Amino acid sequence: MRSGLWLVLVVCCGTGEAGELKLVPAGDGKPVFLKSGEIAGLSGVTWCGGDAFAAVSDREPVVVPLTLKIGPTGVLEKVAAGVPVRLATQLSDCEGIAWVAGEGRFYVSAEGGPGIQGFGRADGKAGPVVRLPEVFGQARVNLSMESLTFESGAGRFWTANEEALTVDGPVAGPKEGTLVRLQEISKDGRMLRQVAWRTERAGMRFQGAGNGVVDLCLLPGGQLLVLERGFGSGGLHARVFLADLTGATETGSLETLAGAAIKVAGKTLLMDLPSGFTNYEGMCAGPVLADGSRSVILVADSGGPGRHGFMALRLTGLSGGR
Repeated sequence: MRSGLWLVLVVCCGTGEAGELKLVPAGDGKPVFLKSGEIAGLSGVTWCGGDAFAAVSDREPVVVPLTLKIGPTGVLEKVAAGVPVRLATQLSDCEGIAWVAGEGRFYVSAEGGPGIQGFGRADGKAGPVVRLPEVFGQARVNLSMESLTFESGAGRFWTANEEALTVDGPVAGPKEGTLVRLQEISKDGRMLRQVAWRTERAGMRFQGAGNGVVDLCLLPGGQLLVLERGFGSGGLHARVFLADLTGATETGSLETLAGAAIKVAGKTLLMDLPSGFTNYEGMCAGPVLADGSRSVILVADSGGPGRHGFMALRLTGLSGGR
């Protein structure tokens, strides 16, 4: 709800380039809403260049072309939706989306199906399937592959399950967060690296969800942003973290994380956003702005046909602004 929206901004501490990253609202920090009685459940968002973005729906297998007009200071001036493109797929509950310009394809992650799959931008024609390690088959219902990101310079994807796999321990609760697996994948589908991430604790659980990883954003230069969405007594809560993978244990060979002696990825809080009933669960990097900072966009799932919220942010401190 706009009237109840407030932001807590946290400046990163530490040394080196990663410690200089700051995430701040563009403009007044309020979402811009897309009103549509036909489009439902936008859950992930990706940038395609210029004003062109796209979102994926978790209600039906479609990709929705978007026009997001972002001003020189990062303020979101206009949001418009194009004609949805139906995907030729057996995937269900599509959640994450990444644009791979070199192939002219969207890649989509889903909570139901064999893994991650590519689709033609214009016609939704099925493309390559990226099969994930078998352990991800132990995902809890509706707490599976919520996230997907791709960065062309790095030539790799990252994805993650939302809350702990059944073999990895409990879901998030009021005393402790949940352990999830962050998975790095090469452009040709090879599993490169897997590390554990512990989420923040969940003040409460609602409809099976507590506090989990709902999207990832791989930045030019290799830094990884993690979006957590949680529930509390005051409603929904979104937090964006910078991941530090230095020294994190490789978990790809582990059948279970429960009780394992592992070092999880480090995390630095960049933004803390209590959002009431606005359900932010998608995130992507957008264009470079006039001052060299980078636009970051959050998208909120409407829960059905109605209003989807888009929040425009500015990320400063990237090397060369790229």
